[in-house]
Amino acid sequence: MAESRAPGPDAFEKRRVAPRASEPPVSAPSTRRRVLVWRAAPQPQATPLPGRRVEGRGSRANGDEVSAGKPRRFPEFPQSPVGRLALGVLVGALLALAGDVSATRGDVSATGASSPPSPAGGAVAFLFLTRGPAEGRKALPHDHLWSRFFDGQDRALFLVRVHAPPGFAFDDENTDAPEVFKGTEVSDPVYPTHWGTVSIVKAEQALLRSALRSSHPFASAFVLLSESCLPVRSFPFTRAYLLDGVEEHKALKRTVSGDDDAFDRHHAQGFSIDRRRSFVESFPDRHKRWPGFRDADAETALPRKFWRKGSQWFALTRRHALVVAAELELVEAFGRYCSTDTPNDVAEKDGVKPFCAPDEHFVPTLLASRGLESELVSRSVTYAHWWPTKRRHPKRFAAQETSVDFIRHIANRTATTDVFEEEPNARVNCGWFASGERAGTPKPCFLFARKFTEKAGRRVGAFASVAIGF
Repeated sequence: MAESRAPGPDAFEKRRVAPRASEPPVSAPSTRRRVLVWRAAPQPQATPLPGRRVEGRGSRANGDEVSAGKPRRFPEFPQSPVGRLALGVLVGALLALAGDVSATRGDVSATGASSPPSPAGGAVAFLFLTRGPAEGRKALPHDHLWSRFFDGQDRALFLVRVHAPPGFAFDDENTDAPEVFKGTEVSDPVYPTHWGTVSIVKAEQALLRSALRSSHPFASAFVLLSESCLPVRSFPFTRAYLLDGVEEHKALKRTVSGDDDAFDRHHAQGFSIDRRRSFVESFPDRHKRWPGFRDADAETALPRKFWRKGSQWFALTRRHALVVAAELELVEAFGRYCSTDTPNDVAEKDGVKPFCAPDEHFVPTLLASRGLESELVSRSVTYAHWWPTKRRHPKRFAAQETSVDFIRHIANRTATTDVFEEEPNARVNCGWFASGERAGTPKPCFLFARKFTEKAGRRVGAFASVAIGF
């Protein structure tokens, strides 16, 4: 019986079928290129794998050189067209899989909660707290100034919300700026609202919740304003001021080893680092208005170590706005223990005044109790005149008291004077810009001012182009 032998290479060569004349010959390199392009073209370009060279073969297409004579690590892949085609499909699938993984990780970072909104830095939410219209008074008496303030600005850079009594709506008849204020009313207003009660705090929360629900535009700064407030700076300056500290980067260079995932989340598309702080006036209780002095039960709900006081007119970052808008327990405690509605026949006890305005204590006390006080700038960006200090409300400015020099004096102040301190002439610097084209220059203290009568606002409007720039 004849001895069986394994067929040699020549036998396989003889069995190959020549391609038809109408078809181009199939070659392994061209087949591999078609597979790779078909599978990997939609994906980001992958980094070539390091080449390897085996004995008796040339260097790989990527140009990596390996010394000749190195032993093979894998058996030689079949040299038939079918084998080369299989190799091309396998490599193309691996490259496509790598691209899919990279793209998936990028999508996760792009949709995360910490991703910077678009446009860069986000919008500013202007929150107006108004009593609504009354006889001889508009809901927003300075709407003509706000119309000029927002005129020509990109709607993606700001949003407006107004807290007014139920049933009130802006229209062409009751406002000089319908293009700004129509449709901005809070849908679930707090009613009734009375000064010196927790209803004011609830109205502030309603404004914040309405603004936080907006995604177009997406607000990252929230300013509380009254109906008697007017702007003393232009919109571009105001937005740059409130977003100062947001650093925009186009790429992140790896400087340490370890957490690769943290670096991979930052694409070449860019990211931002938010170093901003909220503007919330926050001081320890220096007027002995802590409710615990009069009610022992208040000590548990409102601990004295966190009790703070300040102006209600805040400018919050989104992080702090979320905290304030979501709080319920502390609001209930303020409603129970803190109010200015104290009967006149209640006498002072040990020199303690039975007076507590929730809107002046709630926000700074809440943020202090959450350990966020270090993230605050302890001042307001809204000017008010509190001299003499024993008055319950700041001074109201009449038309004859307003002038170009007066508005410029408010707008250009770079230091504040605390009239409640023992040294009333002590000045507190308002800091410097941290980013942007104004980086390193002194920051003015105020962006807005109150309280101005409607006639005073009309007078300011007559010279606003000179004094303010709009």
